[in-house]
Amino acid sequence: MSAGGIASGEAFDRTALDAYLRSSMADWRVPGMAVAVLAGDEILLLEGYGLRNIESERPVTPDTLFVAASTTKAFTSLGVGMLVDRGAFQWDQPVSGYLSEFVLAEEHRTYRVTVRDMLSHRTGLPRHDLLWYGNDDLNRSDLVRRLRHLEANAPIRSRWQYNNLMYLTAGYIIEQFSGQTWEEYTTHRILEPLAMHRTNFSVNSMAQDDNHATPYKLDEQRRIVEIPFRNVDVLGPAGSINSTAADLANWVRLHLGGGVFEGEQLIDAATLAETHAPQMPLGTKPEFPEFSPPLYGLAWFIDSYRGHTRVQHGGNLDGFTARVTLFPDAGVGSVVLVNMEASPLPAYLSLDIADRQLGLEPKRWAETMLERRDLQEAARDDAKSKQQSMRIAGTQPTHALSDYAAVYHHPGYGDLEVMRQGRKLMARYNTAEVTLEHWHYDVFNSQLTRPEDDGLENKRFQFSRDVDGQVAFLRVDLEALTPPIEFHRLPDPRLSDPAYLQRFVGRYQFLDQIWSVELAGTHLVLQIPGQRRQTLEPTLRGEFRLRDIASIGVDFIVSGETSSGMQLRQPDGLYELSRIDD
Repeated sequence: MSAGGIASGEAFDRTALDAYLRSSMADWRVPGMAVAVLAGDEILLLEGYGLRNIESERPVTPDTLFVAASTTKAFTSLGVGMLVDRGAFQWDQPVSGYLSEFVLAEEHRTYRVTVRDMLSHRTGLPRHDLLWYGNDDLNRSDLVRRLRHLEANAPIRSRWQYNNLMYLTAGYIIEQFSGQTWEEYTTHRILEPLAMHRTNFSVNSMAQDDNHATPYKLDEQRRIVEIPFRNVDVLGPAGSINSTAADLANWVRLHLGGGVFEGEQLIDAATLAETHAPQMPLGTKPEFPEFSPPLYGLAWFIDSYRGHTRVQHGGNLDGFTARVTLFPDAGVGSVVLVNMEASPLPAYLSLDIADRQLGLEPKRWAETMLERRDLQEAARDDAKSKQQSMRIAGTQPTHALSDYAAVYHHPGYGDLEVMRQGRKLMARYNTAEVTLEHWHYDVFNSQLTRPEDDGLENKRFQFSRDVDGQVAFLRVDLEALTPPIEFHRLPDPRLSDPAYLQRFVGRYQFLDQIWSVELAGTHLVLQIPGQRRQTLEPTLRGEFRLRDIASIGVDFIVSGETSSGMQLRQPDGLYELSRIDD
């Protein structure tokens, strides 16, 4: 027996487990895998299996870098706990008291949400992941400021809803309190004391390392295909850590040791225990009798497995899946890393490893769940074959395809561009590009052009018109738990370009009055004698309307490089003004 553990190195049958791991990896079509199995401070198994790169046939080793994805969250939670230990922070104080930039759409939510709420996924906000996914242009401050434009769908603390943006915000708070980037703070306070010297925070750094795993996924024919790395640097505190089985073994040792590593107390034992303690029920019933109903702590899922308290968290990002598992009461834990996207294997193997660690009769989860996988894949194929039945046949778009092409904007989600390419529409959002296939009426369905953009696949793009008959709005189901996100079409960018607007500047005659149009920055201003100056706002018709009287439109008659007149559109009719040459 090891300290606190049930299975020691002598009782642990490494040979049998090793053979099972190899066969399971082949069954689940995983190219490469790294595994660490621990009992207290004792490492029972630390091994690489398969290939980190299929083409070069390079093998996985315990020091091969994998994307750890959302297992990163526990590092952020621990980092906040270290601030709590210093007295710089409290779990249950409202975030807005620490971070003035933290504003949510509803005022009561802004002033009530605490860091504990954020770290236990109970703020009432659903994921809104496509806001950040593939977005390389925003920094953490930008993303925190966009929270105010995102719709919640539940009262605070009423429902568990996973939210990466809340973890980003928690990491941003660490930055404000420590005066360091989250990466610097985590390196200095956690990685260096744990001798996690190969761990890094960016796939850009990971890809430069000679011993890194290549990302893979299964295509629709269940073939293993290589995909690009997904850069999630901006989301760092929620999922950017890349690590190895050897490094993460030390991370597990810290947790099994009550915050002590190599004789040094890195975090108070009570604070660490708080991160492992239940904070929020998930509200789901376990499917198998071996498990208790799941709960969530502070970056850890918590339940009971076959009578033993389990604390674990998975990670999943393009091309990679990870699982870190602790049985704190028994003093055992494990790490499973694979270079296959959305693979269930790490979750199943963590249970199979636990059976052996805890001295239980093996359930052989990775083996027995193969039949279920095959049934699920068959069901998905059947559903996909029936997808076309959801369309209304015989309909056409109400506009020419070119009328849909524009930039559409949402204050939280940013810009979404629709382009016409030949006889098709394309959409670009962040770094993702998809083809838009006409579905029915003014609804289009997104189809992949690249496998790495699957987050935007099969989204319904619904266009609608304003009172002038212009395509003005675009609704897309980017967040499954809220109504479709509504983007507003932006006017022609030339109508905000001072160089282009200069052609409209001048004097115009209306009856016995002289009206003047002037340029003020990126806007035109109309001066009518005896009236207040009116800013002209661009419209989707390619004209302007009075900012303060939206029912009145202004259209310029252009001749060559300058305007020859102006048309004033009012509800009762159209008035024409002639330009007066100076």
